[in-house]
Amino acid sequence: MLFRSVRLTYRDTAGQTHEVDSGKEWRTSLNDTPGWREPGFDDTAWSHAAELGALGMSPWGQLNVVDHGPVRQEFVRKPRPPGPFQLLDGDRVVFLGDTLVERASRDDLWEAVLTARFPDRHITFRNLGWSADTPGGDARAGFGTVEDGYQQLKVHVQESRPTVIFICYGSASSFDGETGLDRFEAGLQRLIDELAVTKAELVLVSPLRHEHLPKPLPDPATHNRELDRYTRRIQQVANQRKLPFVDLFDGGIKIG
Repeated sequence: MLFRSVRLTYRDTAGQTHEVDSGKEWRTSLNDTPGWREPGFDDTAWSHAAELGALGMSPWGQLNVVDHGPVRQEFVRKPRPPGPFQLLDGDRVVFLGDTLVERASRDDLWEAVLTARFPDRHITFRNLGWSADTPGGDARAGFGTVEDGYQQLKVHVQESRPTVIFICYGSASSFDGETGLDRFEAGLQRLIDELAVTKAELVLVSPLRHEHLPKPLPDPATHNRELDRYTRRIQQVANQRKLPFVDLFDGGIKIG
């Protein structure tokens, strides 16, 4: 049910004024359907709202007119100088990924290293890591579907209003082995496409190599081969997209 109680007045870039009233052409749903906030969402299965009367009807009366001035763009790309990747003054950095990222929040080492590298710049950080996660948001689903988890991932990133996003996946996905590589890449490509709306600089990061520790801990050689496959696939995507790539697997941080 909808009371016809909203009128939106706005001016487009050409200076023309438009008015939009709520009414029976609007659609409603009692369920929080995944993706309903996204452009192009199909709401044809939703019910039409019930219109009870004209704008200004009793007992509410005339609505107040509020002018919030020009509406700023939701996301603005931060200009970056040519040459090697660097963080800039005012950057808002988001770390997005699986267990590697979530555990990094315990000691803030990544933030400390990057701050030390650019000591003259004010940079803020937000860690959005989630243990055992994939580019499809599998581990974030909670009691919902995998798609719910993916939508939650996107909302959390967008609400952070990042200018730089470090995308650090591959560790959890590597347990799917060689047969899961194409599925992993498809998820990573989709995530990169959808994060483009933030206009942030995207940086791809490889998983870590497992350390070979004394027995009774197992020999990590077999799984390291899988991690190597996923690292190379991430690097291929970075090269294809012309995105910075951080190689943690081969024992050192190399960006490029």
